[in-house]
Amino acid sequence: MADSGLPDIHLATPLDLQL
Repeated sequence: MADSGLPDIHLATPLDLQL
């Protein structure tokens, strides 16, 4: 998932909105 060495922000974005 982390192709650019970045965390799974694209997956954490929808989850972060709920949190």
